Amino acid sequence: KVFPADPIKRAQVYMKIARLDAINTRIGPSMRGDTAKAFDNFDKDLKTFEEIIGDAPFLSGEAKTLSLFTKKPIKMQIPGPFTIRDTILDEFYMKNVDGQVVDNIEGYQTDMAVAMNQEVLDMAKNGLKYVQIDEPVFARQPEKAIQHGVKYLDTVFQGVEEYDLKTIVHICCGYPDALNNETDYKRADKNAYKMLVPELEKIKNLDYIALEDAHRYNDEELFSLFKTKGLVLGVINIANTRVETVDEIKERIRIVLKYIPADKLMLSPDCGMILLPSDIASAKLANMTKAAREMEVEIAQK
Repeated sequence: KVFPADPIKRAQVYMKIARLDAINTRIGPSMRGDTAKAFDNFDKDLKTFEEIIGDAPFLSGEAKTLSLFTKKPIKMQIPGPFTIRDTILDEFYMKNVDGQVVDNIEGYQTDMAVAMNQEVLDMAKNGLKYVQIDEPVFARQPEKAIQHGVKYLDTVFQGVEEYDLKTIVHICCGYPDALNNETDYKRADKNAYKMLVPELEKIKNLDYIALEDAHRYNDEELFSLFKTKGLVLGVINIANTRVETVDEIKERIRIVLKYIPADKLMLSPDCGMILLPSDIASAKLANMTKAAREMEVEIAQK
């Protein structure tokens, strides 16, 4: 989960993944996504100006390169259509007509989802075991996501049932710009997950929903909303250098297991660990892994 810290460079990575083009033309602020609006220089660097059409898939090649360094299963991650839309400028699907913004968001979502489906299917055909769609904007705009975003995951994952591939959607609540400063960065409303999980339960080929839990424990009511989907539970706080103990991770797992079957529960950090020093990140991951192994033994003994 390594994206450049600089917002412009990070967005350019998103654009590469989405196979979009960028040109240096200014665009009105009303035609930027909310994320793009936070950075004034987005409006001159990144823009959608023609129909989104999938190019030759490329992520399988990156997965093959990674496989040279490990024998373990690889998970590839792609920023989702709804989140990319919120990070770019749009002069094709969103137009300014006589001072009024006309937004063909359904056309954008359809075309982007179809393009991503090409990547997902290509990775599945090449033996990838896990693919994750990152949709942090779902949590920040849950009502809009339910209306215009969630349903397009059906298109993104169309056809994967023919392959040995597990699919995940990751929804983070926000990302800090500094460590140990958790009160000062904006996070999504705590109830957003409760709104989204029932809608995500409707997505046919979605296997797991990945949610943050370490930085702010969710209400247990949230876990009761899971009916058929698995849960990837965030048990590592990526915004704080304190290393979670094995015992506290295990205690949280025990609570979640009251609602989620063990064979449908996976553990992960809340989000990307790019801000953490490598020694601290390694210590956190080591404790997470140890907690998982010890819980496997505990469950087997019941």
